[in-house]
Amino acid sequence: MKHYSGGTVVHHYYDHHSQQYRRQTLSQEEMIRRYVSHIPARHFKMIRYYGF
Repeated sequence: MKHYSGGTVVHHYYDHHSQQYRRQTLSQEEMIRRYVSHIPARHFKMIRYYGF
């Protein structure tokens, strides 16, 4: 997150298709919705195996 002002959030990300850094402005609700979408469901098995 680069900047927050009231109801909008600005963040930077790297676009692999264009090989450039991009700036995106989202509403506070949309940013939270996108962030929460990465939280796994309860009891979701994240690691399939570990080691050799």
